[in-house]
Amino acid sequence: SQGFAYDAAFHPDGFVMAVSCAMPNTGKLWFWRLGEPQPFFVVPDLANGRSLSLQPTNGKRLAVVQSVAPNGNG
Repeated sequence: SQGFAYDAAFHPDGFVMAVSCAMPNTGKLWFWRLGEPQPFFVVPDLANGRSLSLQPTNGKRLAVVQSVAPNGNG
């Protein structure tokens, strides 16, 4: 019911980040610690998340690509 993950990555601090797309405009960004059943951080109103990437030099900034089309197709 929450769409599907388009991209996921491991953070250097040991957790997983994932971004999702659902229609219309109901994507999410999640951060999970391995072995825990629930995410510890959620952005609940992301518009159709497509990709994510950490800043390569120090990993302190996160870029998220999203589509704002009402049907999620870009």
